[in-house]
Parts: sequence; C-alpha cells; structure tokens
Amino acid sequence: MQDATHDDMHDAEHETGVTLAEAASILGCSVDTVRRRIRRGELHAMQDAGRHGPTWKVLLGVLPSTLSTPSNMPSAAPSVAQDNTGLLEALRMLDAMRQENRDLAGQVGYLQARVQIHEETIRALTAPETQEATQPAPVPPAVTSEPSTPWWRRWWPLVLFVVIGLAAVLAVTTPGVVR
Repeated sequence: MQDATHDDMHDAEHETGVTLAEAASILGCSVDTVRRRIRRGELHAMQDAGRHGPTWKVLLGVLPSTLSTPSNMPSAAPSVAQDNTGLLEALRMLDAMRQENRDLAGQVGYLQARVQIHEETIRALTAPETQEATQPAPVPPAVTSEPSTPWWRRWWPLVLFVVIGLAAVLAVTTPGVVR
C-alpha cells in the first residue's frame, strides 16, 4: 500500500516537474548543466509563473535522451530502466537526507549562538561580584585648598613683572633714546 502511494507521489512530481536545483541534485550535475540540457532538448521542461518571476520546472518523467540513446544502453534494456528508476529513487532519498542534514546543521548553529549569548550573560552577571572581591575600596580624592581662579589671573602678576622688566632693560640699553 505504501509503495502505491509512494509511486503516485512520484508520478505527480513528474507531471508537475521539479525545480532546476532539485533536478540537478537528482541527476547528479550542476544547475547550469541542467539548463544546457534543456536548451539542447535532452531534458523536457516548462516555464512556470513563480512568486518572484518565471521559473523552470523540469519534467523528469521523461528520461533524458542522453540516458536512453542506443549507443549508451546495453542490450538488456528492461533491467537498465529498472536500475535507472532505482538510482533515481536513491538520489531522491540522498537529496532528502542532505536537506535534512542542512536543516539540522542550521539548528545546531542557532543553538550554539544561543548558548554563547547565555554564557556571556552569565559572565557579565558574575563579573561585578569577582571584581568587588579582588579590588580594594576606592580612595576618595584629596581636597585641595587652592582657589578655583582662572589661570590667567594667577599668572597676571608674573606676566606684568616680566613686561615691566623688559621695558626697563630696553630703555637702558637702547641708544639714542631721550631720557
């Protein structure tokens, strides 16, 4: 009963077609190779209106002509067709397992990121306790008795003294100045 249901699902898949990426995975080649085979007529495909524009659906119910040419096929044609069906089924299963593996890897990455965030949170919450235990109490700054006058007011008498002194020296040493 399961085999009949399974075959019906594959028949429906072949009638509606698969995407270029799925066809490439099933056939064991790249997406560009699938596109080239469609252009050469080796694969049958139809263009479908997708959500983001037109997409190609490859009809795998019709085997590629490269697989069924007389030069490639041995004399025992029925066993080769059965082998191809079994091979295609194995490739579909492999693709499903790869997709599941990618999904699980994504979940593992997400969970590792969550663990890292929680570890950082724990470190941040325990850090103040360890710093308080290892550091001595801070010493308050000493109070200075200096008034808070601007610097130019403190320096003004010295500047005035220097200017008067220079004027006196110039007056004495400059020749030709009338006194």
